[in-house]
Amino acid sequence: MDWTLITIILLVAAALLFDFTNGFHDAANSVGTVVATRALPACYAPAFSAFFNFLALFVVGTAVASTVGKTVKPEFASEAVIFAALFAAIAWNYITWYIGMPSSSSHAIIGGLVGAGLAAGGFSAPSRGAACRRPPSASSPARWWRSRSPSS
Repeated sequence: MDWTLITIILLVAAALLFDFTNGFHDAANSVGTVVATRALPACYAPAFSAFFNFLALFVVGTAVASTVGKTVKPEFASEAVIFAALFAAIAWNYITWYIGMPSSSSHAIIGGLVGAGLAAGGFSAPSRGAACRRPPSASSPARWWRSRSPSS
C-alpha cells in the first residue's frame, strides 16, 4: 500500500469517528430536550429525530456541508489540516460530553478547521465569508462553567 491510500483510509476512519461522536453528542441535545419537556415520549423521540434529520437533507439541502467545505481556502487545505480539524472536533465532542456541557458538533468541526487553517497558513487561511459570519465567543465555555458553580 502506498501512503496516499493509507492517508485516505485514515481520513475516512477519522471522519466516521467524528460522525459517530456527532451522532451521540447532538442526539442528546435534540432528543433530550423534547423528552425532558414531555413534548414526546422517550420511546418515540429517537425515531422522530432520525426521520426529520434524514428529511432535512431533502428539504434544506447541503448548505451546512457547503459552508464547512469552504471554511479553509483551497490553497491551505491539506490532509494534515483535515486530520487536525477532525481530531480537534472529536476531542471537543468527547470533552464536552464527559463534563455534560451542551455544545454543537457542527461548530466544533468549523472551529477545528479554522484553528488548523490558522496553524497551516496564518490569518489568510480561513475563509471569512464561510466561517466568520458571526463573531466567535471564546468565553462561552468559561461562562458555562461559571453558571454551574454554586451561588454564594
